[in-house]
Amino acid sequence: MYAADPSGQALMQKLYSINKSRNTALIGVHIIEVIATMEYTVAARTLRALAADASQLQQAIQAELRAQA
Repeated sequence: MYAADPSGQALMQKLYSINKSRNTALIGVHIIEVIATMEYTVAARTLRALAADASQLQQAIQAELRAQA
């Protein structure tokens, strides 16, 4: 993550810490899971602009994680 914006660095750090505790391969839903928790990033603003319902998004994330297990 050389020369990444602070939000990109934060994303990678959170992905690392979450997946280290889970001991699993990184998949796309992990990225969405972390982005959904971030408030002040382009991705978070995009989710808000799309009127993504936070609780529905979390439910979908959890369902996908269970399906991948």
